[in-house]
Amino acid sequence: MVVRRNRYGPECALPKGKLDKGESFEEAAVREIEEETGCRTQLVDLISAIDYRVGKGPKVVLFFETELTEEGRFEPSDEIEAIEWLTPDEALTQLSHPAEQAVLERYLRMRSGGA
Repeated sequence: MVVRRNRYGPECALPKGKLDKGESFEEAAVREIEEETGCRTQLVDLISAIDYRVGKGPKVVLFFETELTEEGRFEPSDEIEAIEWLTPDEALTQLSHPAEQAVLERYLRMRSGGA
């Protein structure tokens, strides 16, 4: 699943967000996915981490493989205008950021038994 954002211009991205005070990366991942997509998930495995700079300084994002436990109802927001279920090949061509494409490629290698 990808999310479509338009806050800083059109963007196709993997769900992600910020830690709340006292929250673990794992807790934040589950919460952010539900907030952004309406879907409840449980974590399966850590896939990858990326880092980049934003206006306030460095940002670190951990990406997890998750399992859908309940497909909720998506509600568009100021942050997320749409969600889409895509095949991996479709997602690779549509993700806006090369670092997120690399995360997906790593996940696909992990799933196929590669490193």
